[in-house]
Amino acid sequence: MKRQHMVEFGILKTDRNHSVGRDYAWRHLFSFLLVVFCLTIPLSASAKRMKENPVTVDSLRQSRTFDRMEKAAEEGDVSAQLWVADMYASGRGGDRNDAKAFAWYSRAAENGVRVAFYNLGVLYIHGRGIEKDPVKGARWLKKAARRGDVEAQFYLGQMHYNGEGLKVNFKKAACWWSMAASKNEIKSLYNLGLSYYHGRGVRQDDAVAVSLWERAAKLGLREAQYSLGVMYDAGRGATRDAALARSLFRLAADQGHPLAQYALGLLYETGEDDVPLDIIEAMKWYEQAARQGVRQAARRLEFLRGTAVVVPAQ
Repeated sequence: MKRQHMVEFGILKTDRNHSVGRDYAWRHLFSFLLVVFCLTIPLSASAKRMKENPVTVDSLRQSRTFDRMEKAAEEGDVSAQLWVADMYASGRGGDRNDAKAFAWYSRAAENGVRVAFYNLGVLYIHGRGIEKDPVKGARWLKKAARRGDVEAQFYLGQMHYNGEGLKVNFKKAACWWSMAASKNEIKSLYNLGLSYYHGRGVRQDDAVAVSLWERAAKLGLREAQYSLGVMYDAGRGATRDAALARSLFRLAADQGHPLAQYALGLLYETGEDDVPLDIIEAMKWYEQAARQGVRQAARRLEFLRGTAVVVPAQ
């Protein structure tokens, strides 16, 4: 009985809820902490008081320190401009204000700040704080991408691949993802692998797809772990290795990947490749996959429970 895994590979996309102002505090941690430190010195009666009342981003947003940060931004401090813009864009510790976020990112962009370019692009693309204009958004993203911003490179690849604000161009999508993948941007590693798997914008090459997915899988991406498992199970792009495929399915399934859960269900139901036949274990994985909408898993689960017409496992 030959197993047939589902290979509905789809590209990874940006998270619309967390695209703007993403990880600014980490990407500019030193300048951020320096500004916060300087501005909070007058607020501390002593070192002991500072220790007893540790400063957090949310507390800063709700304190007079935010007013001081905004004043510093008005005076041209780029780090302050970005910090204030991020607070307005994310709404952390206060009400979100996209228009003000746009204004502050624009000020920072005038000083050539790469992360401001990226965030302006996202605001234009989603119409936050400004009239929606994906074309202008793409222009800002390109400014950031050409300066090495891997998130912007990933985003441009997505736009070209799906025709979102830009014309569909698989070759350009693969090019942008290749730039980001060279710096181990995890989503670009996976999507570039898909480009090689399907032969879209690049010459079809299963071995290259496997290589890229291996890098993403080692970084913990569940989609890459599952896709790589399918390739090793089929012996496609690499020598067949059922044990490795099984371990990859398990890694992805433990992270909640529905098709990996279904794949494990098949393994335990069929008892192939030295996997012990275990219907209870198969049903456990089918249940998890079915809850996430995998119809084939629901069908197998019904059969194993004796509530459906017999359909041989594949």
